[in-house]
Amino acid sequence: MHRDIAVQRVSATRHTRAAAGVLALMRPSPMLVAAAAVLLCAACGAEPNPSPSGEGPAPGPVEPRLTLACWSVPAADCERVAAEALARRPVGRPPVAVVEVREGLIDLEYADGGGRDMVPYSVAGDGRLEFTPWTGLFPGSVRPRSGPAPGPIVPFTLGHCGLSSPIDIDGSFWDAYGQIDPNDAFINASDGQFRRLGADEAEFVVPGARVSLRRHVGSKSPPGCD
Repeated sequence: MHRDIAVQRVSATRHTRAAAGVLALMRPSPMLVAAAAVLLCAACGAEPNPSPSGEGPAPGPVEPRLTLACWSVPAADCERVAAEALARRPVGRPPVAVVEVREGLIDLEYADGGGRDMVPYSVAGDGRLEFTPWTGLFPGSVRPRSGPAPGPIVPFTLGHCGLSSPIDIDGSFWDAYGQIDPNDAFINASDGQFRRLGADEAEFVVPGARVSLRRHVGSKSPPGCD
């Protein structure tokens, strides 16, 4: 019995240390801290409250490098939608790599080509967020084909879906993040410059606009677009 208690304490300590390290990497807002806390409680064996739609908060590890993109949604609202969606994920979903929040739609991309969830949401009269029922994953996985970039600044042309097309350069895909203004340059094919700012940070620059990019680890599940 003493050995079982010791094992449980070691397990809980590992989950706590892992979550603490993740939060330090993400530099999270209070909303995303709350989502991480929900997931941490699940990992420690706490009994989570079910969500209004019937799905409980997803158990398992907190995502190690969550990338959040807010498409014309104010930062506080964007983080709130992301936090609630992360807490309502159906059980068994893979770790999340990228979250994109648009007005009325949240898009969760799972790590290493694990598919995507695209879930409409709305704001009720009393301010509550209401999500439509979660459906099956959108499958699809592609690997990067590019080689090392010849320098820190190189010309690059977005695909016909703009930032939603895979950005494959320097041996990896790259994800847009932060506040994004969906102007024509970012939602259509556009010529611009890829500027690497660090090992895993970059930006895509077009005349009069720029967007931050983060290196994507492994394969990617691009969304379908017309």
